[in-house]
Amino acid sequence: MNNLEIERKFLASSTKYPWTGPRYHIIQGYATDNTNCLVRFRHQECLQGQLAPQAFVTIKSFLSAGCNREYETAVDAMWAANVIESACLWKLSKTRTHWLAPDGRTWHIDQFHHDNQGLVLAEIELPSLDEEFYRPQDLGPEVTGDSRYSNIHLAKHPWCTWQL
Repeated sequence: MNNLEIERKFLASSTKYPWTGPRYHIIQGYATDNTNCLVRFRHQECLQGQLAPQAFVTIKSFLSAGCNREYETAVDAMWAANVIESACLWKLSKTRTHWLAPDGRTWHIDQFHHDNQGLVLAEIELPSLDEEFYRPQDLGPEVTGDSRYSNIHLAKHPWCTWQL
């Protein structure tokens, strides 16, 4: 198992496209300050109330734009919430919708909160960066290679502080 994560990321809108599907409130915390390798704690709750809260610890190492090594394991949700609150240097909050596209692939639509309010990103995981996929016509520009749109960067440098 190579634990390779290949994804493409795009700016999106919460109003231009009918993003429907299971929704989760996610809080992520970061315990390291290294952009080449990071440790992330994620706590998520299903907004439809169908599932108990879940949590994960993830180690990601950056390989190239859109490609990371990712090692993730499930952990106790209460423990993760405590770690995020008390031990993480940076945090961010978002609502994630899992949208099933007409081609059968699942997109993750992230609507950010607090200092990142108004930012909406759409991500799709693929077997390779050049893989063909359904692209909604109202999707904004691709930002896969722009590290400012990584979650760790948004946690450290919120979108509201950017000079757009």
